[in-house]
Formats: sequence, C-alpha cells, structure tokens
Amino acid sequence: MALEDIEEKTGDAYKRFELFGVFNPISIGQRELAKIHQNPENLEAFLNEIQSQDVYYAAPHVFRRKATDQLLGVYSVAADIPCVVPTEPYIVLNQIKGIEEWYVMVRSEKTVKYKDFMNNVKNRQYYDANHVIVLLNDHDIDDLLGAYSAEL
Repeated sequence: MALEDIEEKTGDAYKRFELFGVFNPISIGQRELAKIHQNPENLEAFLNEIQSQDVYYAAPHVFRRKATDQLLGVYSVAADIPCVVPTEPYIVLNQIKGIEEWYVMVRSEKTVKYKDFMNNVKNRQYYDANHVIVLLNDHDIDDLLGAYSAEL
C-alpha cells in the first residue's frame, strides 16, 4: 500500500517528505504518519484540517545582491497575523540553488537573519514536520529588530 511505503521512507534516511496540497506544500513526518495511521480517510481528514487553518503561508522570495552576486532568500511575516514559516528555510523542489543567506522581513524593508528569527520567536506552534505557526505583535517585532536587525 502506498501509505505503508511512505511510512517506511520517513525513517532515519528521510526526516520528512513534501506533499503538494491544494494551497501549499505540507511536510509529512513521523508525527503526521502516526495521525494518518495508513488510512486514506485519515489522510483526507488531516489534509483538510491542516489546509483549512486561517493562516498566512509564507513563501520565500529570492534576491541577488548586486555588489557580491550573492543569492538571498527572504520570507515575510506580519504583525497580528498567524504566519506559517519553515523551521529550516528552503525552496520547493530546489528550483533555485546556491542561496547563501536567509532572512525574515518583519516590517517593510526591516529584516532579521532567519536563524535569529527562529531562535527568538516566543509564540509559535507546530504546523507540520518542517513548519511552525508564528504569531508576532508589534512589541515582539520591535524586540526582534532591536536585538537582531540585519541589512540586506
């Protein structure tokens, strides 16, 4: 059965796999597989549940720094809006390779390095095997920028 094969492949060699849903990619890992329990109806319910959440799914944008020709990846989030961001930044299907630095834009043209963002966001909850939901208010954003502001 296909679900059994998927479960076997998410062991040590594969931490997770990406499933391309209706609205956004979903990372399936051991926690999700346990919930699905090799049952197509459970898979359907899980996909409906995760994609029905009222959240903004942050997608990466890639820029090239003119002075160095370096590729930068940037996710954007906003105050008071639940935003889904990956725990490890990536480009779907590795369509663009060579991104050397990752950032999160927390206000118009105001960024922090991705690792600083993920290590210091207090209000986050599990979304899937490679994503969390973050919810920042203006005070949280001010704190991040005060401590970790980074220039692109």
